[in-house]
Amino acid sequence: MGWQVRREDIEYYIYDERANAVGYFIPEYGTNEEDRIIDLITDEASVRGGTISLYLSDLPKDSMHYNRFLEWLNSVNDRLKRIKEYSNSKGLSEPYIKFEHSMIVVTFDIRFDRRVELTKKSLSDALNGILNELKYTKAL
Repeated sequence: MGWQVRREDIEYYIYDERANAVGYFIPEYGTNEEDRIIDLITDEASVRGGTISLYLSDLPKDSMHYNRFLEWLNSVNDRLKRIKEYSNSKGLSEPYIKFEHSMIVVTFDIRFDRRVELTKKSLSDALNGILNELKYTKAL
């Protein structure tokens, strides 16, 4: 699958093959100093991983029948379980959930097999395998 990344500030937004935003990646820069982070990006430094946030579902805007709500809730829960299983299988910390712009977002750590340069191509290539694995397990 052709995942793409586009940097905005210090985050790298992730898009699927139809240019739909599916989430964003924040590399582990090793610092919280914004000037230092910008230097790392400019120098195309390399990272071993970071956190990825995936858009799981829009929150329902309208009321729905009980059974329809349970279907929606179970669907979200199934995807969360798959993401938690992925994190556990990689020995990473447990994912956490947040709400952004009327969406449920799951955030979790990822680690690359090797250091990855902070370039669009390098990050796209490195995230490709992880995102395809999540897609294959129906977590995405």
